Amino acid sequence: MLILGIFVGDGVGRSVPLWTGLVVAIALLALYLLLAKTLRINGRIVSLVESGLLCLACLALGFYLISVEEKRLDMRFPKEKTDFEAIIVSEPVVRGKVVQCELLATREGKKPYRLRTSILRDTIYNRYQRLQVGDGIRVRAAVERTADIQPLPTQDSNFDFRRWLQVHGVVGQAFVFHSDWQKAAVSLRSLSMVERAKIRLLQFRRKAIDALGESGLDGREQAIVAAMALGDKSALTKELRETYSVSGASHVLALSGMHLGIIYFLLSFLFVRMRWRVAGQLFTLPVIWLFVLMVGLSPSVVRAATMLTVYGFVSLLGRRSFSLNTLALAAIIMLIISPLSLWDVGFQLSFMAVLGIIVFSPVFNRILWFLTNKVTFGAAQENRWLETLLKWVLGLAAVSLSTQLTTAPLVVHYFGRFPTYFLVTNFLAIPLVTVILYTAATFFLVAAVEALSGFVLQTVRELLAQLLGFLSRSLNSGLETIAAWPGSSIDGIRLSSLQALLLYVLMAVVWGVIEILRRNYRDNRLMKMR
Repeated sequence: MLILGIFVGDGVGRSVPLWTGLVVAIALLALYLLLAKTLRINGRIVSLVESGLLCLACLALGFYLISVEEKRLDMRFPKEKTDFEAIIVSEPVVRGKVVQCELLATREGKKPYRLRTSILRDTIYNRYQRLQVGDGIRVRAAVERTADIQPLPTQDSNFDFRRWLQVHGVVGQAFVFHSDWQKAAVSLRSLSMVERAKIRLLQFRRKAIDALGESGLDGREQAIVAAMALGDKSALTKELRETYSVSGASHVLALSGMHLGIIYFLLSFLFVRMRWRVAGQLFTLPVIWLFVLMVGLSPSVVRAATMLTVYGFVSLLGRRSFSLNTLALAAIIMLIISPLSLWDVGFQLSFMAVLGIIVFSPVFNRILWFLTNKVTFGAAQENRWLETLLKWVLGLAAVSLSTQLTTAPLVVHYFGRFPTYFLVTNFLAIPLVTVILYTAATFFLVAAVEALSGFVLQTVRELLAQLLGFLSRSLNSGLETIAAWPGSSIDGIRLSSLQALLLYVLMAVVWGVIEILRRNYRDNRLMKMR
């Protein structure tokens, strides 16, 4: 109901007063509390009424949250050029004749606002090459607000660039001539503590990327490691992105639960060995969130960090499993904080992938294990090593099939493409990416120790860099081979929002039928055993 309220608020929220949703939500919640304390005549009827009131309250809350968010992003700018100061908050990326980056414009006594900026490159002094994350800049430019940006026509996808800007908190875009900007010392007093911490961590990430550059990795290898380990995709070329997209490996370039899970496991392992469970969680979870700030608060990383946080606290109570409730709680928290995340492609793909793992992975696992036993006649169960290998293979296949099943409608809807060799790609990419992430974590740790203490660890660092280079080259070469196979992807598919929704309804129905059959089978077996 929260999601439905956000949709309704996005459609009609501008035509009603801002406070309407909040007042209605409070009134419904008050009525629910009053009903819960006073009326207990017919428990079933009262329970239905209470549930209805809670659902309507959630709907009204979603209506209010999206109205507030869109009001915050609806800023007005003069048509003529104006002077303003800003902080660079994303890696400057060269795109043809311009350098693109995001600016956080500061205002004395007011909240800063985010702009997507294109700076014309000067070919004489090349001043743009000295721009880095965290630099202050004084700009003179005209700003076009996001709501006035005309959507670009696309042939094979439904990607909405204007909505993408709104989701990322961008209120406008500006084009800056090479002579209309200069570096400046900009005050950070108008920025919140979180924004200041994020800028400092982005500067730290810049140093880590520089350490990769000094290690001898070539451009393609450095771009892959930086994207997978640090969430920086600015160095990825169009050709490299296309290779990963066609082969079905784009998900390994986006930081997600696998990446955070490795960090969580490494930190938790140290404290588990010392049997400091509570201290381990209190140390590990803040480090996880600092990493999330450093890599830019992308929805997939925030979702993973939220679920790990819930899992960390729940594990202290002796419960160690992810569930639909955990996933739903993570979604609710994220939507309350940022309701526009609902339209973020990364948010949708991330949650649908995890939903597929929770719901369909056990189904695929049972089917694959049943078919495998039919072929091997149980030989794997007599050999422990073969059984372990088979479990790993079938588990990876089940996860790959389930995530592809639940994300395929979105991928086709937004990008008009379906990778046909995704299963082969995952068997190649997942093991290599896991080793790359562990190696990268060790590399950055060695680099930090060498920088802080002055110990001579150059040999170890060079060996790790060579290993990273070999692994990333192997990954790139393997994916390029897969992408070159005939029929590696089906392009030009058109899938509307309604068609994608109907596919998900069909999946839900199929899953419901499977669950009913499974429970009936289980009940029949129990009856026979009695």
